[in-house]
Amino acid sequence: MKTEKVNQTTTLDIPSSALYKSYIVRLRGDGQILQIEERVGKKLLRTIDPLSKDFRELLRKEGMAFHMPDGEKFHGKSLGEAYQKLIDRALEAIEKAPESREWRERHEELIKKIHAWEEFYRNP
Repeated sequence: MKTEKVNQTTTLDIPSSALYKSYIVRLRGDGQILQIEERVGKKLLRTIDPLSKDFRELLRKEGMAFHMPDGEKFHGKSLGEAYQKLIDRALEAIEKAPESREWRERHEELIKKIHAWEEFYRNP
C-alpha cells in the first residue's frame, strides 16, 4: 500500500498577524492625513478615501498605527495622541532656535494648521 504525504495548512500554521485587519494612518507634518491603508498582514487590501464614511469612522477608533512624517511609527494610539506628538515636535523646534522670529512664526503657524486638521477630522 502506497501512502502519500498531504500538505495541509491549519490556522495554527498561519501567523496571527495575518488573521486580523490593521489600519495604517499616514500623516503629513501639518496634520493632514494622506491616507488610511487597510491591511491583513503585509498585504494591502485597500486605501480608504478621505471623503468616505469609513474614513471618518476609522479615525475614531483606538489602536490605529500612525506613520509620522519622519518615518516614526506609533501603534495602538489615538488620533489625538498623534496630533499631540506633532504639536510637541513643533514646540521643541521653536525651543531650539528661540531667537529666530521667522522660525518661531513658521512653527506657530504649523501648530495652528495641526489644530485645524484635528478639528476637521473630529467633526463630521
